[in-house]
Amino acid sequence: MSEPVRERNTKIQLELLWWSFTIILAFAVIFPILRNVPAFPFIRLNALLIIIGVTFARYIFLLKHSLIARKSKWKMVVIAISTILVFTLITSIGNFNSYLKEEGLQGLLDHLPFDQQLSMLRYMKNEMIFFGVFAVLGAIFLPIRLVISLWRTRNTNKV
Repeated sequence: MSEPVRERNTKIQLELLWWSFTIILAFAVIFPILRNVPAFPFIRLNALLIIIGVTFARYIFLLKHSLIARKSKWKMVVIAISTILVFTLITSIGNFNSYLKEEGLQGLLDHLPFDQQLSMLRYMKNEMIFFGVFAVLGAIFLPIRLVISLWRTRNTNKV
């Protein structure tokens, strides 16, 4: 097998490994909510925030090991998507905060004992905010990293 083919296969395997890790992490973080609060209205948003945050952080720090490392067109597509995604994510987090202020999560936790209600309430709120901020920061910094990478690829042939 030639060197470029071997390198591409390694990048594909690494990408699949990272996606597996991301999905397992998302499930591990969301599982306590699914088990205790099956009617949580933000479960899909929560999973999306985790996946976006981890994936964008991975591309920020490990770009040269990704499939898009030398793909300028794909980088420009990701830059455009990230720019739009920043506003969408901020709006979604705002909607979650509005829900917290107007309705609260307590109504979803009535079936649990009081001490469990408090811990689940803190858990749901804190991890949504954490991964929300994580995803927004990733969506802000990833386009900057990709523009730098585009410049480096064009001028110095590095990622």
